Amino acid sequence: MAVRIKFHERGFEQLLRHPRIKADLLRRAERIRDAAGGEDDGFVAVSGEGATRSRAAVIAASRGARRANAKTNVLVRSIDAGR
Repeated sequence: MAVRIKFHERGFEQLLRHPRIKADLLRRAERIRDAAGGEDDGFVAVSGEGATRSRAAVIAASRGARRANAKTNVLVRSIDAGR
């Protein structure tokens, strides 16, 4: 016998936009930024809301940070710091 599950989509949206989720995502992005070299090296953590959920990212904001990331993939290597 198959069991049917009906998801409450609006509830998922509210959960994905909850302030605690947004804060957690920003904390994770900040840890990744720090592992990549921090703001002193030109990396910036940002957060915001997309169409359906909160998001966070680490951006190589300076020329030096972009160059370092292009040469050594420092952001990819730092992703474990966000776990």
